[in-house]
Amino acid sequence: VFLDAELSVIQALAKYLKSEHRQKKVLSLNEKSKPTIISNETKLRGNAVLLMLESPAFSFHNRASQQILNTVLSQPFFDTLRTKQQTSYLVQTWGMEKERILQNFFIAYSNTHDARDILARFELFIEDTVQKINSKTSEESFNTVKASLVKELSTPPQNMGTMFETLNLFAFEYNDFNWLDKRLAALKQVTFPQWVDLAIQTLGKGNNKRIAILNNSLNPESYHLRYLPLEGKIEDQGVYKSKEEAMR
Repeated sequence: VFLDAELSVIQALAKYLKSEHRQKKVLSLNEKSKPTIISNETKLRGNAVLLMLESPAFSFHNRASQQILNTVLSQPFFDTLRTKQQTSYLVQTWGMEKERILQNFFIAYSNTHDARDILARFELFIEDTVQKINSKTSEESFNTVKASLVKELSTPPQNMGTMFETLNLFAFEYNDFNWLDKRLAALKQVTFPQWVDLAIQTLGKGNNKRIAILNNSLNPESYHLRYLPLEGKIEDQGVYKSKEEAMR
């Protein structure tokens, strides 16, 4: 019975032509795109911001540089937004490759700061990173991170489940069982100047390929300080006083 069922499945899949497969697609921002904000409001408590920056076109060397960049940014971003500024208790940055598009994400959730304020802090952190990239990250630190990532990618799957997922990825996502070898080769070959160049192209103000999603809470408890648009006239907020009246 099991063999009959298996045969039926195989026969059914054989009729499912590759041209009929549903293709996964990811939005790739074009060169004419501008930094964009998508704002939402919610009755839930807390404000959240997700900022996405797209890196230059995919290549194995760009993917290697992106992976190093995300590792280098992770702890400083957390320390700046959470430890030093106490903006949020949920702070994270990461990067990924999806459908050969390189994307980099910054996210924070806060019960005390407005989403626009959080986004401004993101951009300030990013700008500071670009301006001080050579002084903040030495070539020695770069090589340490690179060696760690090479070791991580070289470690084989630890169980059958992970092995199956990996092989499935190579077979159906990348159509290339040498994909990991190519990534490792690029990671070993990428140089510090190449990495700095990719970092500046990704994070610099010249990269307009960025989208920010702002989730603002309508709950007043979600803010310690918030500037609101003026409703009515400015005179409704107070009264004009002379110096004599102000001293009374």
